[in-house]
Amino acid sequence: MRNFILFLSIISYTYNMKEFKLESLLNNHIDSIPFKKVQQIDNEMEYNLYLVSEVEMCFFTKKYNFISLKTNKNNIIQSVLIEFQNELLDKELYNSLKESYGEPNNMQCIDFPDFEEITTSEDGNIISSGFRSSLKECNFEENPVFISWEKPRYLLQLTLYDENLGNKIELLIKNNDIIIKSK
Repeated sequence: MRNFILFLSIISYTYNMKEFKLESLLNNHIDSIPFKKVQQIDNEMEYNLYLVSEVEMCFFTKKYNFISLKTNKNNIIQSVLIEFQNELLDKELYNSLKESYGEPNNMQCIDFPDFEEITTSEDGNIISSGFRSSLKECNFEENPVFISWEKPRYLLQLTLYDENLGNKIELLIKNNDIIIKSK
């Protein structure tokens, strides 16, 4: 009970400041989160997906207005996903992340494309195309596409999409229990 009260106190303080520690949502029941617009969007055998909409919050320097939550079958939050549309990772955000979470455990960029795959219809029109590539360890200046911080309770993972894919940043925070179970 004491932890729950402390959790609510922290949430109300950070929520009012519009800078919310997303990892604080992990391992809590979906009904205990401090948001009004929570909508269930998927119900599977092993998990449920929820969308929190109409929020105006910041993750350091980036604003977001929805949160996607994945819970286990008992509605305990296992992961949190937010997206920043039309955004690129800048040095200011990267430095803020390093100050808060330390040096990343993993940072990877595209090494080189292995091959391009093109699917065509019978009349020769291109249906889809893509390429497969390998990744290599890198530093911030080499334009990473994945950056992750592994903490005792959670994994924070950034996936960065360039202008070819719409300049988007995805931030996923997962309960570390999920990582251990999936190995």
